[in-house]
Amino acid sequence: MKRFNFILTVALFFLLLIDVSFSAETKKDSINRMVYEIEKSGVEPLDRSLFANDEDYMEMIKTQYSFIKEEKTKILKDMNAAKNTCKIMGFNDNYPNKKRFKECVLEVWQTRLIGKQYVKMQNEINTQDENLNDILLAYDGGYVEKLNKSRKRQIKKNSYLRDQLAKVDYGTAVKYALGIAAAYYLGKTLAEIVKVKPVAKAEPHVHVRSYRCMNFPTAFGC
Repeated sequence: MKRFNFILTVALFFLLLIDVSFSAETKKDSINRMVYEIEKSGVEPLDRSLFANDEDYMEMIKTQYSFIKEEKTKILKDMNAAKNTCKIMGFNDNYPNKKRFKECVLEVWQTRLIGKQYVKMQNEINTQDENLNDILLAYDGGYVEKLNKSRKRQIKKNSYLRDQLAKVDYGTAVKYALGIAAAYYLGKTLAEIVKVKPVAKAEPHVHVRSYRCMNFPTAFGC
């Protein structure tokens, strides 16, 4: 009986180890999947080195992933509304009028629907650059500099997507809009951190809460 209990204890111990290992691997796979989807959407994933631990990083990757999904849903909904508007205006998406139809859709989306919001964000990004560049020179290394590097990589990616808009592609327009939103909120987060902790190395949780609350201002007790 004692031998049986010993074997059972050992077996349970190894099962526990396997369960913990599987849970950790599943968590890692989940993060990798979300990071892949974020990148595929034209957005720069948040840098792991910005966060003190894996829990904070996973929470923020989830937040970023959820934000992108929600924004993409709103963009595509308005794209469909723009398509209907263009059809009412007499355009159709059959060859050889396909390109002109797409141009109409993007124009309506950008001037009348949610696209206006991204145009406004892009204008504010330009203002952010003017206000932040000199201030951020005072931050040598640390979280603020890393966050700003992520923002600059996003802006560079946006420039490429903007150039691709000449091909009149809905997918590119969606990626460009999401990229604008990402750069905009990163800039807002940096401005908030600088305001709260001037010329200091803000703690990791400041980034977690600031970015999270910028994306979801009515959630998380912000």
